[in-house]
Amino acid sequence: MWRRICCKKKQRERRSTRNCIKTKKKKEKEEEEEEMDRSITSFLIGCIGAAVTLLSYSQTIVSSTQCITIGLLILMFALFIKEGFISI
Repeated sequence: MWRRICCKKKQRERRSTRNCIKTKKKKEKEEEEEEMDRSITSFLIGCIGAAVTLLSYSQTIVSSTQCITIGLLILMFALFIKEGFISI
């Protein structure tokens, strides 16, 4: 009788350990996906900032200084998203 109780306890402990490991893996996977989404978003925003900066040399609507400033601000915004200071 005592042996059955011990075996059942061990089985419960194994199950709870397996569930804990599965939960940890699931959380790690979600964190990786979130980081990947953040990286892609910041990359796309950075590309927009680079394009705005490069447009300063070919357009005449806004002065080149203003265009470069706006482009750099957009690049900084992308960096803040990448580092996690700002979330979208």
